[in-house]
Amino acid sequence: MQDIDQKELNTLKTLEILKTQINGLQVEMSKTQNLIKQNIETLEFLTLITISNISEKLKKRNKRPRVRKQARDAMSPDDMAYLMKNLKTQVNLPLNKKDLLRIRAICAFSLLYLTGLREGNLKEFKVYHFKELRQQGWTNLNRIKGGREDERLIITEKGMVYLSQLDPYFNYLIKDKLDEDIFFSAQKSNKPLERTTFNKQLNNYLKLIFKDKGVNYRTHSFRIGFVNSLLKHLPIEQVQEFAGHQDIKTTQVYVRPDMSPQGAREALSQADEERFIL
Repeated sequence: MQDIDQKELNTLKTLEILKTQINGLQVEMSKTQNLIKQNIETLEFLTLITISNISEKLKKRNKRPRVRKQARDAMSPDDMAYLMKNLKTQVNLPLNKKDLLRIRAICAFSLLYLTGLREGNLKEFKVYHFKELRQQGWTNLNRIKGGREDERLIITEKGMVYLSQLDPYFNYLIKDKLDEDIFFSAQKSNKPLERTTFNKQLNNYLKLIFKDKGVNYRTHSFRIGFVNSLLKHLPIEQVQEFAGHQDIKTTQVYVRPDMSPQGAREALSQADEERFIL
């Protein structure tokens, strides 16, 4: 009887131990479940935030219209004359520092128009380049990145006369400068003008002066006009050399046939002269 009682006691103790262990496991499982639940909630919260951020970005992107850049117009002779007249009337004589920006603009625009240079080439343009153009109608200037140093920049006799008419403005800018000095330099040093700032100043003049004329002129418009004019009279290979294009494909971009009724009629008439013998 005692043995049975002892056995039962041992069994009860074992059951108590097992119960304690089970309770411990249940507590641990509860903690693990709570931790899993918290992690799941955190993950869901982060997912919602991420989705919300992506959704907002997509909305902004969809709302923002894709602005298509308006094609630049080629500077025409009439508008060039209008531009120069407008700038000159705003410059007081005798020339002074107050009008320095306009004087620079007059010189820069005239060089871009006569030579077809890129606006960036003006950064390398030196005093002796101007003097040689003015006196002999040509100078050596590297117009292609990595190109030859002996590339000739040429203007015609009419171009030389045009420059001579602007002597007061050019002479003001090169006053007290040496031949090797940068032409378009900072006022108190020989350092080239910062390209972005200079280009912005020039474009601002173009925007202001032509704001009511329905044209989109930028500094590159002078080069477009120059190349387009040459394409009317010269083979594209020669135009490539004059423009300083490394690849003829770049020159081909400027080829814009006149497909207006009048332009088309003239083109067909020229073709008919070769095709028909009457």
